[in-house]
Amino acid sequence: MRGDEAWQGQAPQLEPVEPRGSGDSLTAGMAAALASGRTLDDALRIGAAAGALNVTRRGLGSGSRQEIERLAEQVTVEPLGGH
Repeated sequence: MRGDEAWQGQAPQLEPVEPRGSGDSLTAGMAAALASGRTLDDALRIGAAAGALNVTRRGLGSGSRQEIERLAEQVTVEPLGGH
């Protein structure tokens, strides 16, 4: 949420391996980005990337910072509902 608007991040389609932990990874990625002074848009991109990357591997939270940052470049951020 930003003000009265809900926003969403859309990561690229990836092949899931293990769905557990993706929400935790999304939350951790957003929290880490915000704690380091990044914008809310950047935090959503980092969080979406961390959650998406997590489902592609076995071992919860095993994606590296570099992999997450690289994937975050492919995440789109837009108002929920696309308008």
